[in-house]
Amino acid sequence: MPNDFNLINESGVWTAGRVDFESSANFSSFTEATEDENWRVWNMGDSDLWGNGLVWISLKDFLGSVEGELVIHPGTGADKATGIRWTVPSGFVNRSFRIKGMFRLNVNSGDRDVTIRLGEKTLFSENGTIDDQEFDFTIKASSGDTLDFVVGSGPSWTNEAAGFSVVITAE
Repeated sequence: MPNDFNLINESGVWTAGRVDFESSANFSSFTEATEDENWRVWNMGDSDLWGNGLVWISLKDFLGSVEGELVIHPGTGADKATGIRWTVPSGFVNRSFRIKGMFRLNVNSGDRDVTIRLGEKTLFSENGTIDDQEFDFTIKASSGDTLDFVVGSGPSWTNEAAGFSVVITAE
């Protein structure tokens, strides 16, 4: 990731969408994708692009991100957090997976909430952070289980974009 993430609403294992920061139960996949010379953007097609959350891949160094980087930007409240979801592919039963990556805080202002959940179980969480957040842990999961990487607005909602990368390896 982000090399595996290039289409929206595909049958692959990755998707992006809006999610409540406190719960993955209401994950809604983004419905719109656009591209220009700066970025490839996924969102809900809302008129308030920034206030309702979005995900983009930078096509060049842009808004604090570097070319090729996937960036998660939350909406204005806890109910408009933005997440990247990985769904465990078919053929796995109670398998160990190593999850290693980072939320790179690529804009020099604003605080963010970041969390990682396996279903509804929180595995990692930092609230109001202004620093990069690296993670490296192992989970047990089966086909169809979901792992959500979520960025929330933090206390002050301004410039919360976070670069995101992860490598997931079956062990």
